[in-house]
Amino acid sequence: MIYRAEAFPGLHIKIEAWTLSRLTAFGIILGFTLITLSIVHGGSIWLFFNPDAIFITFGGTIAATFIAYPFSSIRRIAHVALNAFKKVRYLPESYITIILELAKVYRAGGLKKLETEEESLNNRFLRLGVEMVVDGFSSADIDDIFEKEMIYLALRHESGETILRTMAKFAPAFGMVGTLIGLIQVISRLADPNTVGPPLAMALISTFYGILLANLILLPISAKLRTRTEQELLLIRLIKEGIMGLQRQDHPSLMLRHLNAILPPDLRAIKYSPAVRINE
Repeated sequence: MIYRAEAFPGLHIKIEAWTLSRLTAFGIILGFTLITLSIVHGGSIWLFFNPDAIFITFGGTIAATFIAYPFSSIRRIAHVALNAFKKVRYLPESYITIILELAKVYRAGGLKKLETEEESLNNRFLRLGVEMVVDGFSSADIDDIFEKEMIYLALRHESGETILRTMAKFAPAFGMVGTLIGLIQVISRLADPNTVGPPLAMALISTFYGILLANLILLPISAKLRTRTEQELLLIRLIKEGIMGLQRQDHPSLMLRHLNAILPPDLRAIKYSPAVRINE
């Protein structure tokens, strides 16, 4: 029997297998569209375009981020942020099917047969678990290694989220800096009312830019990445439980109950159905 993760849609959690998340892109586009329509309805959109405010707000946010974090962390931000726009088909029931098929293979053919199936698994945590079972690791060792993997995966993901949340704090602050600069310039030019307009526009628009950048882009992307991390950690817990059941050689029906207990009711596998076979 040869079965692979390719037989099941969405079994890849690597970035290369992700497609564009339409809902994330739609949310940002909808937000900008509604704001733009409100601006156009009240006057010209060019009133809200101010290069000086852009330089102060966006430039100040980027500069402060470089001060706060090493370049090695910052250069990964674009890659991390793009993850929020890539769709993950999170189908834990498909992983349950594969784990139960592995249990059948192990019970029928022993470690040798299980070892032949190891390379066909595309999920690195599932492959790691099967490798540990084949190598004779104890349940305690398997549990400990998986827990370490989850802890450090969460820490790696959290570092990118933290930078985005920090940038979201910087953006409104530098918007206020632009506002203060503009107000100072306005006060200094009160003697000539004809020159008050440009600095007053910058004073108001820079705060607008800072709030928009923080609340429509940086904070929502950070929240989306946190959700992705929680989904991936739940999936790893599911795989860990399946691997430990595999190591104990539990009956597939018992394994199914253990695995379903981890998932919310709407994501549970209702019953065990054999995996789709390939090359038959």
